[in-house]
Amino acid sequence: MTPDERKSHVSRLQNMKSFDECKGYMNAHYLELDKRAKEKGAVLPPIQGDPCEVMKTMGRFR
Repeated sequence: MTPDERKSHVSRLQNMKSFDECKGYMNAHYLELDKRAKEKGAVLPPIQGDPCEVMKTMGRFR
């Protein structure tokens, strides 16, 4: 991800209104990153941590 893409990604995560919205976004985001990596002949490392679970634990979602 470029620095601008990373800023946009963080901003979107911070503005999520529900756990399901967050999970849907993260799944789509991972698929897009995986597609881009494969186009470059790279393999994404395994996902570490789940920002949606963290935000849920912190009480960000109802």
